[in-house]
Amino acid sequence: MSAGIPAEDTNEHGDSNDCSLTGDIASLLPVGSGQFIGRRCLGQTMFFRSGKERSCKVGERVTPPIDRCRLHLFDEASGVNLKAQTT
Repeated sequence: MSAGIPAEDTNEHGDSNDCSLTGDIASLLPVGSGQFIGRRCLGQTMFFRSGKERSCKVGERVTPPIDRCRLHLFDEASGVNLKAQTT
């Protein structure tokens, strides 16, 4: 099983007591009014959205809060979204 979350469903100003994911910043991509931050987490690169005002640098360790309700679980062999199969 693998997990995924839409990049816009993280909130660097949210409550990290519920659910968070620590990783090291691997890349920065400015886009429009924000930026996508590539983080190495659990051996994979994951992308999170942040506002342009957020100052960060490659190599920095961060722990963004994530919305657990927006987390998607996938079967690794088939790629099927397991959450979608239960609704």
